[in-house]
Amino acid sequence: MLAGVSDLLAQRLSGSSASGIHWRRTLAIALYGIVWSGPAGHYWQQVLERLFPDKKDPLRRFVGCTAVTAALLRLFLTCYKSPMHCGAL
Repeated sequence: MLAGVSDLLAQRLSGSSASGIHWRRTLAIALYGIVWSGPAGHYWQQVLERLFPDKKDPLRRFVGCTAVTAALLRLFLTCYKSPMHCGAL
């Protein structure tokens, strides 16, 4: 829902609303947010909380979560863009 609202706002701010609101685009973005982006972010946050349960040291937790997220995102993007680099996986 929030993704759809942000798309409407983006259309309005970019001036593309002069030609009318692109409702199909807004619906697609809202569905993406509801079906994939929202749940994936929720479950990823749960994984990170299990990996870094220590809430007494927020800097260490922040650095750890950032490093793990960056490493896995880098791996995913490398394999997605150039699958031959992931042959050893």
